[in-house]
Amino acid sequence: KQPLLRWRTDVKFGYDIDPSMLVEKNGVLFFGTQKGFVYALDSKFGRIKWAYRVGVTLVNTPVPVDSNSVVLTDMDGKVLFLQEIDSLTTHATGENGFLINPDKESK
Repeated sequence: KQPLLRWRTDVKFGYDIDPSMLVEKNGVLFFGTQKGFVYALDSKFGRIKWAYRVGVTLVNTPVPVDSNSVVLTDMDGKVLFLQEIDSLTTHATGENGFLINPDKESK
């Protein structure tokens, strides 16, 4: 038997070498990039729920708390807790980050 491709999503972060794993929790796929972004995708359809820039260095494998919250670290030594509220992401430490809301970007 051959695997069937169910979805493919280009998150447009370009060429990236990141040893971090993709992690799924309750229908949401979380992963980080070497350029400091964290993404959350709907695991059934591949739609980007949100992306958040935590810095400019590699993001280690995120640890989902539930489908709306994730804990992560980056190579700068930061520990972060991100939580989605009303389709936006709250950075619980209060530091500045760059939020990409795909629903608003496309309009």
